Amino acid sequence: MTPIALAQIMAAQRPMSHPVAYRGDAVLSWRDFLACVAASAAALARRPEPSWALVCRDAYYFLCGLLAALHAGKRVVIPPNFQPGTLESLRAEATGWLIDEAAMAPASNGLLIPQMSDSQAALAVPIARDATIDLFTSGTSGAPKRVRKQFAQLADEVEALEVCWGTELNSLAVVGMVPHHHIYGLLFRLLWPLHAGRPFDVTPCGNPNELIERLRKHGRAAVISSPAQLSRLPALTDPAVLKPYVARIFSSGGPLTDKTAYAFIEALGQAPTEVYGSSETGGIAWRVQAKTPDAEVWTPLPMVNVRVDEAGALQVCSPFVESGAWLTTADGAEFLGDGRFRLRGRLDRVVKLEEKRVSLVEMEQHLCRHPWVAEAGVLVLESSRRVIGAVLVLNDTGRACLADEGKRKLTDALRQDLARYYESPLLPRHWRFVDALPRSDRDKVTSQTLATLFRMSEERAVYQPQIINEVHEATSARLKLCVVPELAYFPVHFAELPVLPGVVQIHWAIDFARRYFDELGAFRALDNLKFNRIIPPGTVVELGLRYDPYKHQVEFSYQNDSGKYSSGKVSFAP
Repeated sequence: MTPIALAQIMAAQRPMSHPVAYRGDAVLSWRDFLACVAASAAALARRPEPSWALVCRDAYYFLCGLLAALHAGKRVVIPPNFQPGTLESLRAEATGWLIDEAAMAPASNGLLIPQMSDSQAALAVPIARDATIDLFTSGTSGAPKRVRKQFAQLADEVEALEVCWGTELNSLAVVGMVPHHHIYGLLFRLLWPLHAGRPFDVTPCGNPNELIERLRKHGRAAVISSPAQLSRLPALTDPAVLKPYVARIFSSGGPLTDKTAYAFIEALGQAPTEVYGSSETGGIAWRVQAKTPDAEVWTPLPMVNVRVDEAGALQVCSPFVESGAWLTTADGAEFLGDGRFRLRGRLDRVVKLEEKRVSLVEMEQHLCRHPWVAEAGVLVLESSRRVIGAVLVLNDTGRACLADEGKRKLTDALRQDLARYYESPLLPRHWRFVDALPRSDRDKVTSQTLATLFRMSEERAVYQPQIINEVHEATSARLKLCVVPELAYFPVHFAELPVLPGVVQIHWAIDFARRYFDELGAFRALDNLKFNRIIPPGTVVELGLRYDPYKHQVEFSYQNDSGKYSSGKVSFAP
């Protein structure tokens, strides 16, 4: 299918049966798409409201509503999320609401998408190049910041993407794991496929099972994902199962760690394609990591000019931002002789403590190189004096050390390792250990999300379950526990779906085992560890412990009448 400029897309002579999108087993054809956009545009043109919030949870109807509003000459406002509080805060930004049946939005001054019509008349008048779309991104304070884009800027960017990868993807379907209402998902999941005549899958694949199911449906597809999702995927399923179905994986929103990239190299033969950019700048550059010296090198996208200012900050000039304007980013960069560049970390994450400058990005990198650490987040905590806090996701070795030696010895060892690079006042003073770094609604780790882990003081924090009853004998114990909502782990462990971290379940099992069974030696290993279901706040569970003194092993399980939540075996030294 020949690519068509987005401004003229609704006047295109594509076959009426051409697939635009897939929803489950249903095919949404060009005939369906044209009828929905044309009818909705006509309905909007009759309305006086100049600006419309696009609140469609369904990606297909979201795209229909976007094009309909732009054709009707309306300014489109795309919320950062669809939470009621967020939508309420946008009342001053939008005078009308474009909604679908799944959206929770005000019914007054609203228009339901889809609008349907028997007409297949094309919209002959192109979308104006200066048609306006308001998006929102996280500001430096964490509050949403409006980013105003012209439609032409988005259209130019998808043409650049097609130049880079269109020939390779050809007519393959596009499967998305990221939200369609953020700029990355809007461009890669919706606008680029529409421009190229490439069908997209409406299903948001939030977990590996959904992803694999949709990929098998299409046979082979491009996957639009994020660093956070890709870093978690190898722990949830073997990435090798994706190999027959994936033409290319795209990732944006932050750099992939080399550990994640190498896991996909081993499984698929190639790392994901990373695209570097932001809502303000649009796409800037891309890379595919490899086990070579230039693994960190970025190549600018077509039509993008880059340079470094006197402070070492990367500057960007392209059609994706205001024409002719150089935009200064907060990222440091080093240029190579061939026009490519290396990123040197965010300049706004260089802070001053005790009259000394320290890069938080660099400290995170040092921590991630430690053999116990999988991921790290570092921030400055403002209290009686400014100190550094560190949030770590430990690997199996690190978790074993934490269970065996305790938090104090673990943090002392980590501080000693960092002391090779930093003076004592710059070393982290507060530590938190979690199953996953807390992320914003845009799936990013920020200072604001990390800070929530430190807001509750150690004295007031609740770290233990409520014991309803307990029965124990020489080699067994059963405890009825209430996982109280006040636990310090809940406010930050997945904000939208609080769950009890798996590492906490293991710690509790070991702590109670040491309470009931005499002379347990040092922690040695975890075996047969299984997490069947999540444990949300308020759940009442039964913790069963069975001690085998000959094997020096404790078997544990968490369950209730609903079934088993988790289980495993803990081995101790004789």
